[in-house]
Amino acid sequence: NGDLTTRGSTTLGRNAGGYAVVTQGSDRVHVEFSTPYSDPPIVTISLGGGKFAGYSYDNVNSEGFDIILSAPASEQLKFSWHAFRVEDPRISEQ
Repeated sequence: NGDLTTRGSTTLGRNAGGYAVVTQGSDRVHVEFSTPYSDPPIVTISLGGGKFAGYSYDNVNSEGFDIILSAPASEQLKFSWHAFRVEDPRISEQ
């Protein structure tokens, strides 16, 4: 019920993150959580390997989400992702 401080590495279960590959010619990949969340988690995705593409995520629910591209991939793209359930997440608007 308070702050948590770690010094050193933190290891989380495979439900909290992983990799997703969009194959050449495809414009999406579906990520399925190994265990469904009780509520849809907050998802963060990142494209690595020095690659560039227009991408986003969609269809986030308690069982998974989709990574979508603005155009079919001209080569294989490997994304990393994290998903965390946040109790009563803050919403900021301007």
